[in-house]
Amino acid sequence: MLDTTMNRYKCYGCGKSGDVISFVEECQGVGFIDAIRCLLDMYCPDVDTHDLFDQSTTPEQEERDRKAETMFIYNQYAQEFFRAQYEAENEEAAACRRYAEKTDNSTNGRWDKDFCRTFGLGYSPARGNKFLQYAKEKGLNPHCSYTSCNPLISNIRIF
Repeated sequence: MLDTTMNRYKCYGCGKSGDVISFVEECQGVGFIDAIRCLLDMYCPDVDTHDLFDQSTTPEQEERDRKAETMFIYNQYAQEFFRAQYEAENEEAAACRRYAEKTDNSTNGRWDKDFCRTFGLGYSPARGNKFLQYAKEKGLNPHCSYTSCNPLISNIRIF
């Protein structure tokens, strides 16, 4: 059965189901990339696909990928640190939460507590550079040469 409103299929004989791409994979007996090529050829014949799925990379691309992966890891650590600071049990963090979070009997807050948690609202303490210390403890390079590593150098507020 084909459901064109949801772009899904279901075979009641074998039990297989999926989206348009998996349908082409099953019917044509091809992998993901070839299924995409088939769909592009069928529905977008003007699109040049000869190098669309070229898996080879240049040294420059590999360096960009390494930088991106490094920054992803650094950002995960930063988010973990600043979120923990936001949740800390001290007056400075409590003042930050009062500023950010609405409560039933307060008009000061900006967002619901669930919103703040869902989006990982974080906070940087005003005194000292605790994140730099945290980064060193986690083995991160505080002298990272990538320009986007600047959060390691200075305090930032995440709101």
